[in-house]
Amino acid sequence: SQQKERPQKEVFLVMFKVYILYSESIKDIYIGYTGNLEERLKSHNELGKKGWTRLYRPWKLIHFEDFETKQE
Repeated sequence: SQQKERPQKEVFLVMFKVYILYSESIKDIYIGYTGNLEERLKSHNELGKKGWTRLYRPWKLIHFEDFETKQE
């Protein structure tokens, strides 16, 4: 007998990125994590209205690493 093939389920894995930003104005780094690096960088450099990083713009992304979970 022929078995019907089951369609494969798509797995969407949310990756977390730990990132390091550098501010030339204070010669210091900021370390954070996010599920959406592009939006987070925009928040640090343009959109954010509160928080420590808004004071020392612009921030330059100098490193990031991917992790499967926040706990990692």
